[in-house]
Amino acid sequence: PLAGARGTRDTTVTAHLYDVYGNRGADVARLAATDPELARPLSLKHPDIRAQVVFAVRHEHAVTVEDFIRRRSLLGAAADQGWDAAAAVAAIMGAELGWSPERRARELETYARDIERTQAFRSGVRDRAVGAGRHDG
Repeated sequence: PLAGARGTRDTTVTAHLYDVYGNRGADVARLAATDPELARPLSLKHPDIRAQVVFAVRHEHAVTVEDFIRRRSLLGAAADQGWDAAAAVAAIMGAELGWSPERRARELETYARDIERTQAFRSGVRDRAVGAGRHDG
């Protein structure tokens, strides 16, 4: 478990890190143990913690908010596509990568547009599936 882990949330986070990273989840947990801030959740809606972002930047070469959310975590598969965690991700990545406030804002705008495109695509697929099930005759 995470250093100081006592409650259900900590057990959930430990299991989540293992599910996402396998044996490397222990590396993320060790990183979280170095700073209590890194053990904090990115969002109360998701089990992901701040150390995951730092780990992704330092060890997996993540360089955009979209990259972390879509490819380095499971956040992109959530109903909100990780939007609830996006501001925290941008802040952490910005600190790690030396982003300006403008760059952080652009990252969030870019990810918001990506979510809009994904939702439009999903809506179009759903509409076509419903249309394909109709029999007019």
